[in-house]
Amino acid sequence: MDKENKNIMIVDDDPVTATVLRKYLTNEGYEVTYCNSAIKGTGLLKSQFFPMVITDISMPDMGGLAFLKWINENTPKTDVILMTGFGTKEIKEAAKQRGASNFFEKPVDIKRLTQFVKSKFSNPKFTGSIREISLPEFIK
Repeated sequence: MDKENKNIMIVDDDPVTATVLRKYLTNEGYEVTYCNSAIKGTGLLKSQFFPMVITDISMPDMGGLAFLKWINENTPKTDVILMTGFGTKEIKEAAKQRGASNFFEKPVDIKRLTQFVKSKFSNPKFTGSIREISLPEFIK
């Protein structure tokens, strides 16, 4: 993750949750953009890179899991944090399997979320790929 680009997109159809997250993350030094739908989020992601997206799972136009899939296919360097008020074991497992960086249940523990965000920005992950080389050749 780019340590210099501290842009975070929050996507949630609940303006109260989004406002609380936005205020807290802005106070921590992040640039926060808010979208009230995943469709609007996809439009913005087509024109601007965000190292991180924090999104609700239950939204009317496009669910968070479908949005996560879209992000993975179109902006794979973006980390995605999912949140929901209706967390089940199955949803958590689906989020993990589809590549979510983390999963938070609402009401979100702001301090825990902020700690996680800080850790992601301070410890960038490997974002490249290795193709056309076998494991034994790579290890040599």
